[in-house]
Amino acid sequence: VQSADNAQLLRVSLVVLGSLLCAQDKSEGFWASVQPLQCMNTILLMLEDPNTKLRKVAEDQVVRILRQHQLGKAKALRTYVANFCSGILKSCTRNHYKRSLYIVLFLENALTLIADDGDRPKKYFDLLLGLSDCGQAVLTAAALRSLDAYFQSPYLGTNDRQIADCLNTLVTRRLHSPDMESNTYRYLAMASGFVVLHGKNRSLSLAILKRLCASLVEGCGDNFVQINDAIG
Repeated sequence: VQSADNAQLLRVSLVVLGSLLCAQDKSEGFWASVQPLQCMNTILLMLEDPNTKLRKVAEDQVVRILRQHQLGKAKALRTYVANFCSGILKSCTRNHYKRSLYIVLFLENALTLIADDGDRPKKYFDLLLGLSDCGQAVLTAAALRSLDAYFQSPYLGTNDRQIADCLNTLVTRRLHSPDMESNTYRYLAMASGFVVLHGKNRSLSLAILKRLCASLVEGCGDNFVQINDAIG
């Protein structure tokens, strides 16, 4: 069990390490070497810590580093973190889901920083939506909340075609869950995605509108006030 002093020292150490990594070279050659990745792994492992405060500090540092790399159009480290997260999500099961839950909570603020290249956004949508198969309501709700946050993020850098693919994946994938919170976030994410896409490419958004409306109408049959508010 960590003492309060040790926990505080660890949080401070993570901030110092994060600041150090922010100042490093962003090139692919630098991030292909062992030592920088070992330092990064130290912070990444803390994303899975059961201590909420410690996870938050680690998350802030990783997001800060990834944002610097996104601004510099550097892909090496962002790809590394993307593969780290997807590897954990792919191993998720009903009985062992906590590790994936912590990663999903991190992705709520980081997904746009690591999923903005090629077909990676859609692959991440498929992966996060697939977590509902584990049958853990808290995990499903967190995954759908992260998709809503993705569309609303100020760091969203994907093009209109990528956004259309993500929105279409969300609309066409049926959610077999009676959980109120999960369904609420699903419909909120649909609305957020449509607003973003409509602002970028009106014709693409209208091509999806019929399917989106059908999905929303289907949700109106639920008896949860929160779901009907989300649809409205």
